[in-house]
Amino acid sequence: MLQTMKKFLYMAVAAIAALSSCSQDDLVSDENGNDVSNANAPVFTATIEGEGKTRTQLVEGSTGKLTKVAWASEDKVNINGSAYTAAPGTEDATTATLTIADGQTAPEAVDGKYYAVYPSTIAFNTSTQTITLPATQTYDATTNGIGNVPMVAVSENTTLQFKNICAVLAIKVASGTVKAIKVMADQKNLSGDFTLDPSTSAITATTTGSNTVSLECGTAVTANNTTFYIAIPPQEYSSLQIYLSADGTTYKEAMATKVAAGLGTIARNKIINIDYAKNAVQLWADGPYFATVNVGETTETGNSTGYKWGATQAGDAGTGNKGNYDLDHDTAYKIWGSAWRMPTNDEFTGLNNNCTNTYGAPSGTYGFTVQGSEGYGSIFLPVVPSVQTTDYQGFAFYWSATPKGEDYANLLFLYKAPFVLNIEESQYSREIPYFVRAVLATPAAAPASTPTPTSNLLPGEFSVGADKKVQFTKGNLWCNTTTSPVTYAFETNQYDYPVATDYTSDGTKDGTWYGTHVGHFFWTTAAADSYAQHYYNNSFTNTTSDKFWLDGSDADHKLTVSGTSDLYVLSKAEWEYLIETRANASSLYKKSVTVAGKAGCLIIAPDNYTGSIADSYDAAAWATAEAAGLVCLPIAGHRDNDNPFDAGAAGNYWASTPDASADQAMRLCFNAEDVYTFLNNPRQYGFPLRLVKMVGAAPAPTSTPETATIANNSQNNRDKLSPGKL
Repeated sequence: MLQTMKKFLYMAVAAIAALSSCSQDDLVSDENGNDVSNANAPVFTATIEGEGKTRTQLVEGSTGKLTKVAWASEDKVNINGSAYTAAPGTEDATTATLTIADGQTAPEAVDGKYYAVYPSTIAFNTSTQTITLPATQTYDATTNGIGNVPMVAVSENTTLQFKNICAVLAIKVASGTVKAIKVMADQKNLSGDFTLDPSTSAITATTTGSNTVSLECGTAVTANNTTFYIAIPPQEYSSLQIYLSADGTTYKEAMATKVAAGLGTIARNKIINIDYAKNAVQLWADGPYFATVNVGETTETGNSTGYKWGATQAGDAGTGNKGNYDLDHDTAYKIWGSAWRMPTNDEFTGLNNNCTNTYGAPSGTYGFTVQGSEGYGSIFLPVVPSVQTTDYQGFAFYWSATPKGEDYANLLFLYKAPFVLNIEESQYSREIPYFVRAVLATPAAAPASTPTPTSNLLPGEFSVGADKKVQFTKGNLWCNTTTSPVTYAFETNQYDYPVATDYTSDGTKDGTWYGTHVGHFFWTTAAADSYAQHYYNNSFTNTTSDKFWLDGSDADHKLTVSGTSDLYVLSKAEWEYLIETRANASSLYKKSVTVAGKAGCLIIAPDNYTGSIADSYDAAAWATAEAAGLVCLPIAGHRDNDNPFDAGAAGNYWASTPDASADQAMRLCFNAEDVYTFLNNPRQYGFPLRLVKMVGAAPAPTSTPETATIANNSQNNRDKLSPGKL
């Protein structure tokens, strides 16, 4: 391998096709039986772009780019389908002589050009100028994960100058166990097929690919300020999500989406340094992004470093800042850099108003685990070491950026549970060293298409009109009616739904069909009527001009769930466009699919999906499919008033469109025979809801709702609800 690539950078690029090689029958032999098939193969000279001939390491140079490296003996290069072996120069290993490997046929120029790819395992299609970046990269435990850098060279002669084609994430993990790392991008491919521009070595994503790339370590790595390298294509990024796994299966959000947000255009040949010890997590909608460690520490449990207010030296060595607050006297800003600052009094107050907390020692150090709103992350706030006992719940002080007079400042005072924000200025002199927990100074806005946590929205985009696209939520909607006011959430998995056996035979409301977990909603104009136990016709208008409470026509007809705003239910026309009209519509959905043991599901793929939809997915396979944007609508049954029917047998989802018959409304319906977008049904039936969010600007308000004009055929449509028919 390239010697310093093994020290500083990793990328293993798997081949999508085997290299061309000669079978025994293809060999050309002389009269003595010796192979002479490559006797006339050209010999190439290989150089590597960089910053000076004395460089022998791959590092971040003065321009922030990767510098040149040294060739290693036996490095393999693929030139127009033939494997070549490198022989480094004796005085300057940045230059190598490439000679054809044994058993290989001499390469032929393609349109007068030689296309060389390093490492040789990368497949490059010379006719389409397409190169494939793998969805999985492999960690090399002997070199801290540094492997092969993908490089290409294009020449009309035998002198080849190799150039890096990727950028690299250098993710430094302070501590913990790491067996895999997953990176996801908002609506950008990180792996798959990319088109190469030979003149610039720039690559551009095609429609074949995935927004996910993973680094698999094999044997778990015990991190100790360990840097993991993951190659990503150079392109414009709005944000990245980075997840770590200790077991290779279960991922936790190690970095909030916005930690790597606002990256802009990442250039080819660029290293992006990300310090895991300085990750940030958003805890509630529109809230700040709190760091996951205290300033001066490298782990989330670190609790030995305190600072006077505004000081840059720890402990008593520092000097507290007098006067008004400014960034030049902000501890986080001065120590961690311009991306960080101390939190304000209002931001600490938000912890009380939006989060819950528990006291304990999950990793051996006592403190408060602060859990954000549903769909958001959590942080750990350690207490001071001298009071870490289970009997006496510890306390800690965290400086706020908000001053109180000349000599005092506000702070977050943690004592027992729940924690309390104490602003008694007389107790908190700026000359006492306390903990500092930073927030991102200017949290970048989320992408325009997803201004709220992406964990609630699936990654794919779906056309529901000629100029309109949406994203689906991660599961069916359910309502908890035991809280005041009621609260909404999404089912844990896309394929989850309440079943008929959860409703007792004597008609009492014991839980999931009604009461604590309402997953089937009446078609009504008001939310409270939709999740009610009973449907009463005389309390509703039942007109053809009624507006469904989630038709998306204005702010009053949308829903915010777990921080994700502007959610609504598709209309009949939008369901119809999605299933029947959009490009390649018939190949982008499949009925009667089994997902995690749930039979009969309807699977809908996003617009850019080029793979096939399987007949069955186990839970692990579905996780991969879901990451590619696939939507699963389970056959979740329905209820007639408070009576449940057909869970596992009937697939019905409300549309927001009223029917031409006043007591009817439209629905999406599917069974083993077909998928229907034109069926109506009495509004007193409770069907599941799968919400969507429009990509881009919110839809313009409409004064008159869409009304279906199909002939009333309500009895036939009701019949399709019967088990065995749907």
